[in-house]
Amino acid sequence: MFTIVNFILLVLAVSDKLRVFLPFDALSIVLITVPTGIALVWFIGYILDTKVKYMQQFTKTQIDRNPPILEILERVRRIEKKLKRLEKR
Repeated sequence: MFTIVNFILLVLAVSDKLRVFLPFDALSIVLITVPTGIALVWFIGYILDTKVKYMQQFTKTQIDRNPPILEILERVRRIEKKLKRLEKR
């Protein structure tokens, strides 16, 4: 919610400069740019989530760069192997 208010205030602050490019008053500029900006940010996030799988790759990269997590994952793999051996008996 505060992000939207902050964006509205930002658009109001630069509305004088936007009037050079857009022949509208400040209220019209806010009513046009704020919903457009919110929709654009949502659409980019949607693309990153569905097509690019950004968060999964980011998490994988973090795990690959963190030696303690790699050590813990190796311990978990060894425990799982031991459990599988016990299940076979």
